[in-house]
Amino acid sequence: MTLYFTSLGYNNTNNCHLNKQKYLFRKNRDSSVLEKWKTGEYGCSSDISYEDFKASLLQLAIPRKEINYLAYCSQKLDFPNSPVPSLKIKNDCQLTDAFVFSVSGNGNLSPLYALESLCALLTAEKNEHSLLITSDHPVLIDGISSRNYYPFFLSNTFNYISTKSGMFQIEDINLHLNERTDAKSNNRRTLEKILESFLKEEVIGGGKWILPNENKNFIILQQFSNTCSAFVKDFLSSSTQYQFFRREKHAHTNLLSSDLFFSLNELISKKKIKKGDCVTLIFADYNRGVGSLRLSKL
Repeated sequence: MTLYFTSLGYNNTNNCHLNKQKYLFRKNRDSSVLEKWKTGEYGCSSDISYEDFKASLLQLAIPRKEINYLAYCSQKLDFPNSPVPSLKIKNDCQLTDAFVFSVSGNGNLSPLYALESLCALLTAEKNEHSLLITSDHPVLIDGISSRNYYPFFLSNTFNYISTKSGMFQIEDINLHLNERTDAKSNNRRTLEKILESFLKEEVIGGGKWILPNENKNFIILQQFSNTCSAFVKDFLSSSTQYQFFRREKHAHTNLLSSDLFFSLNELISKKKIKKGDCVTLIFADYNRGVGSLRLSKL
């Protein structure tokens, strides 16, 4: 069955404590969150802007009762793998018939697990409409040394996956996992080795994604550091088939589970991608491996 993906936009909430928007989950915090975050002044790790999400739903022009599934994806929820965020969205946004679930605990690969689940559900149950929300508020996420990696920032993205129509056709979802090890033993070179192997075997290898000369093959990498981005760009420089795209807005921040969808939004808004072009989003996690989502523009 053919599946379609549409980006509905994003909400960059790095200064959410300064504005007056309504956020959905300010009261859903537990005792593990730092005391200063309990006041509600800064929200919580699963906050999304209610107004922005409602606006994204209006873009679809689909009755809310026809939304079959909603997946809420976060790098780290206040309550691990809690259904609370997705249930609250369901109730507050009146998605009465939606089956909802949350995906967390898989690092930067979490969106791919959520997408695989949505695609499987849509195909097996012959339904038509689903939503994927990614949201992170890096309060207690275990940080990586900022000397080597970009700092974590907040962002939410809203995406639509359907069997009917969309902005892109989903060509491939791929996971290339490595054995989980202590994060302290991982470094930039380890990640580069995993990326090189993945690019050779799954992206470039075999030439299965070769396009006509008039079409472009974009590659977008999860934002980790200048060195990792430079490594992938240099690796691809010998190929005339692939173009490395790096976003300009928040170019030196890691937006966690929203990062690649945020970059995809910039690629779309700048009208760099046209009908027939393809884009491969490469999700990379220093402790779990890499994966990709390949989309073709319709």
